Amino acid sequence: MSYVDPATEKGEGSRDMEGLAKRLRLAREYAGLTQQQFADRIGYSRRQVLSWENATNLPPVWALAAVRQAFDVDPEWVLSGPGVIPLRQVDLSSPDRRHRLYGEVRRLAKRAGLSLPEEVLRNFVDLIAREPEDSENAAKERVRDAFHALSTGGPFEAI
Repeated sequence: MSYVDPATEKGEGSRDMEGLAKRLRLAREYAGLTQQQFADRIGYSRRQVLSWENATNLPPVWALAAVRQAFDVDPEWVLSGPGVIPLRQVDLSSPDRRHRLYGEVRRLAKRAGLSLPEEVLRNFVDLIAREPEDSENAAKERVRDAFHALSTGGPFEAI
């Protein structure tokens, strides 16, 4: 199963300016702001925000940092997704969720016939835990696909 970014409805290899532009617009709309209000909150002009949302220009890293500070939206989500709901800073220390995900990742690896070190399993748990809860199943499917590719030596698509 290959990954399709819900923000752009394009495959993994198409994470480009268009996807970034759409996710930045989604973050603004999710906050319920006009371009001018959004620009004012992050310290840039409406014209700059418009150029970012139209994929004419890329926002500087400082703008993404301002979006994080003003709206608690993860810059990594703006750059590459996934999903259409802005990913907030996720507390990866939730012991119940991490424990549940660790068990699920360990089972996925076992079903694929893989014996992975605990540190590797925990890295996969972190990847899934960063997803919004409504995207968690899709993230687990990508991990399952990665494990299958690793176990069979088949083609591997980045998750």
